Amino acid sequence: MIWYALEMILATLGLAIITLVTRSFFMISDKDLPMPEWLRRGLKYAPLAALGR
Repeated sequence: MIWYALEMILATLGLAIITLVTRSFFMISDKDLPMPEWLRRGLKYAPLAALGR
């Protein structure tokens, strides 16, 4: 029973750390990431597309 709880805690902490590192990668960089213009236009509509069905 204790091993199960320890595994769950370690898995949760590991996933939280991985999520934090991968999402903060874009905020840490001082330079803009080079993207083609068609991608910039498409990302402009991403929030609206996420809300729509």
